[in-house]
Formats: sequence, structure tokens, C-alpha cells
Amino acid sequence: MKKRILCVLLAVLLCGQIVSCSENQSEEKASSAPETQADAADVTAPEAVPETEPEEETISPDLPDELDYGGETIHIVKNPLVLLPEFNTEELTGEVVDDALYNSYTAVCDRLNVDFDLIDVESSNSKQSDYVLAITKSVQSGSAAYDIISGYSMCFATLSALGVLNDLLQTEYIDMEKPWWSSQLLKQSVVNKKLFFATGDISNQLLYNMVVTFFNKNLITEYNLESPYTLVDERRWTLDKMAELCHGLYTDLNGNGTPDNDDRYGFASSAVFLDAFWFSAGLTYINIDSEGVPVISESISSERAADLVGKIQSMLFDGTNGVTTTFDPFWNGNSVFHNDELLMASYSLRDVAYEYGVIPVPTYSEEDEFSTCASFTYTLYGIPIDARDPDMSSAVMEAMAYEGWKTVTPAVFETAMKYKYTHDEDSIRMLDIIRGSISFDFGRVFNSMLSSVTYTMFRGVVNGTGNWASTLASNLKLLDKQLGKLLDKFE
Repeated sequence: MKKRILCVLLAVLLCGQIVSCSENQSEEKASSAPETQADAADVTAPEAVPETEPEEETISPDLPDELDYGGETIHIVKNPLVLLPEFNTEELTGEVVDDALYNSYTAVCDRLNVDFDLIDVESSNSKQSDYVLAITKSVQSGSAAYDIISGYSMCFATLSALGVLNDLLQTEYIDMEKPWWSSQLLKQSVVNKKLFFATGDISNQLLYNMVVTFFNKNLITEYNLESPYTLVDERRWTLDKMAELCHGLYTDLNGNGTPDNDDRYGFASSAVFLDAFWFSAGLTYINIDSEGVPVISESISSERAADLVGKIQSMLFDGTNGVTTTFDPFWNGNSVFHNDELLMASYSLRDVAYEYGVIPVPTYSEEDEFSTCASFTYTLYGIPIDARDPDMSSAVMEAMAYEGWKTVTPAVFETAMKYKYTHDEDSIRMLDIIRGSISFDFGRVFNSMLSSVTYTMFRGVVNGTGNWASTLASNLKLLDKQLGKLLDKFE
């Protein structure tokens, strides 16, 4: 009977996923970087890395010293479609991040006396249904084939609702309060005080997929604009300030009388990365109440939300800026500001002819704290309910996250990303701010289970001339209905 119910529920959920996939095709396309001659994974060490002060106390995972799994092979699902490598269980290569991944793997294996069996199961925006079906069929079969699963973030909302994932908070060894986990998940992505997935330093994909604002230093100098770094440091980096700096900078470089990817802009970005303005304004779609139950956020209907929409529409459609379908304007050096994933620093901007910097997405007001979202392509981890030994899985995940924090994140963030690609110490400070402000709004994490309302209504309005009030009127009832249906699945 349990399997029959699960099959029916899966069919219903996957029907919704098909709609979600069709609506989200632009996310994959926007995340596809321009082709370059360089190998994206070829990251070499800098000549010198400034020394940092050691931490006053050593933080380590609460894993018993005697914990030994006797050579067990841990079966882990990984995503072969990530743009930059997430695992290396083969050998040292001399490449900084690759070697850090390998050293992390061997440290986990040595610490717990285990080995990894990595199983490729593709997961992406267009392959959500396939991934969910593969994992669910495995659980239904009772084969205990997977000890740990990882994949495209949006898949895990569906898997959670299907009841095929363990509550990580009930496992023996995962401690979400440790610095190697993204603790905001505890505040923003629980259901009835249960957490079914996690991310953090266990995956370098979270770093790569943080949405940031890039800026062209050459154009900042050419137009004699204020330093974006100073604006961030002085808490004056707001949407109004960005609009002020961008105003009047549009130039029809190809002379065809039509704004296109070959022209110069103050700000240009793919529509998918406009989502970041919602969260940088301190707005949310779904909040978690004191009982751990998700509820629709009052900020959706706030004056701030309406004003934010107006500000963005004004900035994008004043003849100065534009929403583009590709990365080309910034990549070609023809946009002052651009929102995108941080991975573009190592994937597409490594050989550009101009200097660029990285800063947080601007806030709504000078009183706001910075808040960063990740694109949907980051990786989440979970433990299937048929895992052989969920506590063993949790020990491996805790060790993986710890070693990622100790070894991989410094390699990606401080060595490769900070020193090689961002060119200056100011960007190093900015990346620290960005990393420390990542949020996981429930409405964004579970958007595929909410008819995608929690991103389509804002993105659709700011990407055109739609009316926010009428959009709310037509979508809030749907959101309330879908949230109710979602929560029923967790009863």
C-alpha cells in the first residue's frame, strides 16, 4: 500500500515537474557560458598566498575517534553535468582545486575506513523528472542502492515531498550548527522542524553558483564613476545607486538603432539573475513560523516589494540598460555591471582583456544587510530512507563537509577564485561578504512544488512592463493553494 501511494504521488508530482521544466528552460541556457579556448578546470596556484592568522581554536566534527566502518564502500550519487568538478577520487593532478578534492576524499576515507563508489545520475533543470524517478524507483525497490545522493537543487523539494529522504536532523552525526554547513537552511528550509537536504562546504557548487554583481573596472574608470568597493564598504551600494551610475551610459555601438547584445550598457543581465534583487532587498516568499511550519511571507505584499519592482523596471527600461539573453555584453567588455554566477570568474572571464571586480548584488536601502541567493544549479545532498545505515551516511556526509571546509573551500575560494581570477584584494573582501550572506528562502528552494510562482511572478514583471499589484492578485491565491497541498504531503 505504501508503494502504491508513493507511485500515485510521484505521478502527480512529476506532472507538475514537467510544467516546471518547460518554464525553467532559460535557467539552463543562461547558465551556459561562452566557449573559451581555456580548460575551465585548469586552475594553477598563485605565486604567493598571503599568510592568514590561524584560528584561536580548532573546530572539528563530533565523530568518535573509534568510528571505523571496516572498509565499507559508500555508494554516492553524483551529478556528471556540473560545469566544474565536484569530486576527484582518481589521483593528484597538480591542479589546485582538483588536488584539494582528492585530498578531501582520501581524508574522509582514511578517517572512517571507507571507500567511495560514485554513481552518475544526471540532474539538471530539464532532467529533474528523470532524476526524481530514478531515485524514487530505487527507494521503492528496497535495494538500498544509494547511501548518499546529491544533485541539482530543485530535485530535492520533490524528493522531500515524496517522502523518500531521511530527516537529517534525526541522524546521528550531522551537526548543522557547524561552520561547514549552510545553517540558514535551518531557519528557512525546514518543514515541521524537519530538514531533508543540506549543502555547504560539502559541495564546491554552492560557491560557484552564488549570484554576484560583476563590474568592468575599465569602464568605471572611463566614465569616472564611484568605486563600487567603496560603495559596499560605506553601505551605499543600493539599487538606487546602481541606477544612478548606469544612467545615460547606453551606446548603440553597431549603429542599428536597436538595443542588442553588441551594444554598451550600464547594466545588462539575463532575466534569471534578476531574481537576486528580490533577496538582496531583504524580501522572502515563504517564512518559517515558530512551530517550524512554512507560511507565506507578508513581505510579498509589502510596499517595499512594490517599490522594488518599480525601481528595477525603471532602471531596465530607461534606455540605458537591458535584459540580455546571453553573457556577451559583459564578456565583450560592453557592460559596466552584470549579475551572474560566481563560476563565470573561472569559466568565462579568465582571459578577458579588461579588469573586472566582484561585489554583492546591491541592497534596497543603506540600512539593509547584504543577502545573496544561489542559482538553482547548486548541489544539495540527502540520505534516502532505504539507505543501509543512515547514521553511517551521516558520518560520511559530516566528514565530507568538514574536509570540504578545511581543504576544498580554501582552494576554490581563496586560492583559485580570490587570487587568480579577481585580481585584487578588494574583491577578496567582497567574496567574504557574499559567502557569509547566502540565503535559502523556502519559496525558492521549493519553487518546483509551488507551481514556480515564487520566481515567475517577480521575474516576469521586472523583465517587462507588467503590473505588480495585478500579478499578486492573480498569483497569491495560487501560491496559498499550492503551499497547502505541499504541506499536506508532509503530514
